[in-house]
Amino acid sequence: MGLLFGKKEPNTFKELIKEKNKQDKKIEKQWKDRMNTKYTAENLKAAKKMMVANAMEIDKLEYEKIAKELKEKLNK
Repeated sequence: MGLLFGKKEPNTFKELIKEKNKQDKKIEKQWKDRMNTKYTAENLKAAKKMMVANAMEIDKLEYEKIAKELKEKLNK
């Protein structure tokens, strides 16, 4: 039969089940890692977007404050 799951052929059905379970756990772990990475990337994108929006708002408020101060100085 040759190689099965990257190892020599198991002698019993019990060993075959054990190897399959080991492979399933490995695949499940890889899938979880991939999903964590995906969600982390999505969270980082959302956080960046929010930070940019906040920075723009702060810049706008700062601009309004400076403009108000200049108008007051010019009107004196």
